[in-house]
Amino acid sequence: MSAPNRRRALIPRSAIIAAAVSVALIAGAIAASVFWANSRVVVIPDVTGLPLDIAERAFEVSSLTATVTGTRVSVDVPEGAVVSQDPPAGAEMRRGGEVRLVLSAGPQSFALPDVLGIQVEEARAQLVSRGLVVNVIGVSAEASAGVVVEMFPSPGTSVNTGDVVRLSVPGGSEGGDLMLPYDLAGVTVVLDPSPPEPVDAGDPALDVTRRLSALLQAAGATVTVTRSATETAPSIDARTEAARSSNGDLLIGIDVGRTSEAGLRALHRTSEGTSADSLNASMDLARAVTRAAQLPGISVVEPQATPDPILAAFPQLGVRIIVGDVMAEADRVRMTDPAWADSVARAVYRAVGTAFASR
Repeated sequence: MSAPNRRRALIPRSAIIAAAVSVALIAGAIAASVFWANSRVVVIPDVTGLPLDIAERAFEVSSLTATVTGTRVSVDVPEGAVVSQDPPAGAEMRRGGEVRLVLSAGPQSFALPDVLGIQVEEARAQLVSRGLVVNVIGVSAEASAGVVVEMFPSPGTSVNTGDVVRLSVPGGSEGGDLMLPYDLAGVTVVLDPSPPEPVDAGDPALDVTRRLSALLQAAGATVTVTRSATETAPSIDARTEAARSSNGDLLIGIDVGRTSEAGLRALHRTSEGTSADSLNASMDLARAVTRAAQLPGISVVEPQATPDPILAAFPQLGVRIIVGDVMAEADRVRMTDPAWADSVARAVYRAVGTAFASR
């Protein structure tokens, strides 16, 4: 028998079998360990956008636990739903692991800041810092370029983070509603918007007043408004006393009608207790407003006299403008259109500019 054959014969067959069995057992143990480890790992489900109770059930099915770590303001995710999760969806985690959740606090509501009359870049920065989206458009005006003359929604309106705010600045294309660059430096104007009633659609008198105030200030006028969106409206007696003691050059009352008679109307003083010059000046301004307001989308009524106590108390030129009637269906629909308030404010601005430019 050769030497190699003798060496093979020295290794018992039982030892070879035992070694093979041992290797198989070790391989099996390793495979079992891997299988067991893999059975303890799960893929984290995506629960963003889901209500908390549904998200928790999804984690229970995957043998995971959920912990709420905080809230965050969100425009897109409903209040109480999941905004974010950590670890993220699709990652692997051992069963029993913890996933941290941040819930939506919903949109943040707040009163829209008043940026009328300030530079557009400053206005944009203020609004963007509050989480608003700002659109800037040009309007047909040539005075004070870069100054915000109109905004929608109106200042004081309740808005949410992510809402869109429209700012208008001079520089739009010309058209029938063109505003000439009147110089009103040195003119002091008192604006007296009437308080809203529960039947009103919002606060249309103040909407027009805000826009008109911005236009007048952009032309150089000094403007005083008798009330704001966030303050309690003064009584008629307080407004009358303010008019009586005012040193303004012009008082413009802004009202809405409640008689079901549709249309814008400019009201001038009565002859009772009024000098001829003051009466004529008031009538001329009322006619100028009526002419300027004859635009598409605005129904206009001829000027009328009014025994208005605030106009009567004001020592200088004064008119009161009924911008529309909330009891008339046509006017009520117009008042929901932001362009309507813009057009009315521009019409009054043109009338004032024409009246004082001729002086």
